[in-house]
Amino acid sequence: MAFKKFFILSELLSLLGVIWARVSLDFSNVTSPEHIRALEDFTIYAFLAHPSTSTFTLKLNSRAMQGMSHLVEQHGTQSSNDTSQEENTLLITDKKEPSVIPALTEEQIRARVPNVSDEALEVLKVIFSGQFSGPLTLSPSDEEFDDAIKIMYALRTGWDPNHVDPDPKILPIEKWKFPQELEAYFLQLTKEEEISGRQFYSPSSPLHVAPEHLKHMMSTSFTLPRNHDSSGIHKLSVALYLTKKFDSFGLMVVDHIFSATEYFFWFDQELQGVNVIGILAGSNWGTPQDKPVIIGAHYDTVPDTPGLDDNGSGLAALVEAARVLSSSGCSYGHSIFFVAFDLEEVGTQGSLMFVKDYLVKSIIKEFGIEEVTGAFILDCISNWDPNPDSQDFPGPWAAYLPSVNESMVEHNYTGDFTAILYRKEVDSHLAMTLNRFYHGLGHPKYRMELMGLEELGAKVPNISVLRNHFDFIRSDHVRFWYPNDTSYEKTIPAVLVTDMGPYRGYMRECYHKFCDSKEEGLQDMGMVTKVTQAVVWAVAELAEGNCGPRGRLSIKTLFSLMGSSDRQEPGEGMTIDSVQTAMEILHFLGLLPSLASQKDT
Repeated sequence: MAFKKFFILSELLSLLGVIWARVSLDFSNVTSPEHIRALEDFTIYAFLAHPSTSTFTLKLNSRAMQGMSHLVEQHGTQSSNDTSQEENTLLITDKKEPSVIPALTEEQIRARVPNVSDEALEVLKVIFSGQFSGPLTLSPSDEEFDDAIKIMYALRTGWDPNHVDPDPKILPIEKWKFPQELEAYFLQLTKEEEISGRQFYSPSSPLHVAPEHLKHMMSTSFTLPRNHDSSGIHKLSVALYLTKKFDSFGLMVVDHIFSATEYFFWFDQELQGVNVIGILAGSNWGTPQDKPVIIGAHYDTVPDTPGLDDNGSGLAALVEAARVLSSSGCSYGHSIFFVAFDLEEVGTQGSLMFVKDYLVKSIIKEFGIEEVTGAFILDCISNWDPNPDSQDFPGPWAAYLPSVNESMVEHNYTGDFTAILYRKEVDSHLAMTLNRFYHGLGHPKYRMELMGLEELGAKVPNISVLRNHFDFIRSDHVRFWYPNDTSYEKTIPAVLVTDMGPYRGYMRECYHKFCDSKEEGLQDMGMVTKVTQAVVWAVAELAEGNCGPRGRLSIKTLFSLMGSSDRQEPGEGMTIDSVQTAMEILHFLGLLPSLASQKDT
């Protein structure tokens, strides 16, 4: 058991960058259960810590330039042709020297880290000398543990006393120029594919997901390793692919380029990330009445894995949802954000920076938005396994979700379901809306399990509650639940939609491994298709969509009309009240010419 605890701690600390950083923590000599628990607390604290931003650039397409003119007016634009940088639609390529930790006086150190031993103080004085470049490894025994953990807390907490959150740099995406190697990868990704996905559009089936488009993306674009260290060119080509995809859908496109100041310290280099954002503006765009709906999925992987399930599946669903919702002919009251997060595998840094730097700072505060409808986070959604005992349900899950545990027993631990993880107090409206459409789509062999957590609420829980729930907060949804930003204290509703990743079927062995590939993961496309379709309908309804030539069909009505009778619950069918409404429906489905060419009756 002790070995297992050390393994888990090693994995988490590696995720946080404190194993290979300039200041490393070697805890192999720590044996006290009390200290092991303190290490767990540190990993959780560090995971939720809010890095400051040193690089914050927004590259906008022409539609975004118009739709976000407030940013252009405030900060101006810099033409990409005015720089000496290599032109690239994604990264800012000017090089920076690794930053040193700023100098602090002994008095400032003592104020920050009181009650440490003289030995620990000497270590801190070296680190905060203004000249420290490392590396330094702390290898405390149980007797030295308290001082070591105080040092680590000090280093994780806003070590630059003069830091001020920067304003963004605004750059237009005037044209796409990129290195020849990146161009070759991009052309390979788009081989035999029209980038807009128009070949999958059917005007007679609005809001209809195309399984063949999902499978195409998962078998080509999103089954390449996408890691900044081991496969940077692959990751950049996918980010470029996403940028061009969103642009072809007619969305406002933002390449959100970020780097936290702390990265210089932890990684001894600038660790830059790129979130790719597509925005379908609703009629309330730019006003306080807008209540944005967000669909998000991360596109990066750990080293040397194709990442088909984690998270090529969620990424394909994101892109297909963007295509369907933008091409449906429906209008929406609230704006819809489609976000491909970078660096989820590095402590969910991409979603953290998206919420802090872009969503809150550049949208919510600028427009005076009071309420965000919520976010659907898609992370591992394709692994369906109908075999008994194919599903693990670990102790913490069983303890906090007893009714779901009973369902696991009843279904012989079969991995044939999609899970929705949410906070009952905050996120139920998202979970229930998605669940309603998911069940309404039929195909009951792809089940759904609602996993509503009682003890996690709107406010950040104490450390013991977070420790016990750590398994439930290890994806991008946690950055919406607990933005942890003193300038924005509201929680943002969010649900995680998942197949539970490493706890099911082949992913027990292939999670974060090379075998998470199309050879294993494309055996059944039914669940990822059903999830994508349900998300499309749920988002369309929550965004207050209206469809039809006169915008008279609500999403709920349209869903009922397009559903087959065998998937309807008793009493859920729609009654057509007038011949004119019936004609509008037939025109919307492409079966009659436009009513505008006919006389009103």
